[in-house]
Amino acid sequence: MDEYENNLKKAVPDSVIEIYTKFVLKEVQRASDRNGYRHLMVYLKKISKISNGKEVASEIAEQWKSE
Repeated sequence: MDEYENNLKKAVPDSVIEIYTKFVLKEVQRASDRNGYRHLMVYLKKISKISNGKEVASEIAEQWKSE
């Protein structure tokens, strides 16, 4: 996914957001230290750079803060 991200986010941005969102929500359960969360933040930044992705990334970040 990362390899083709630039092309895909132009062609199907909503699908890319959905895939990355599912990934980070699944992987956050495995993250047990700062490095794990730091890795997931890379994907939140990717989501936020896609059209309409900023709101999604903000919602995920707020959800993590409240947990």
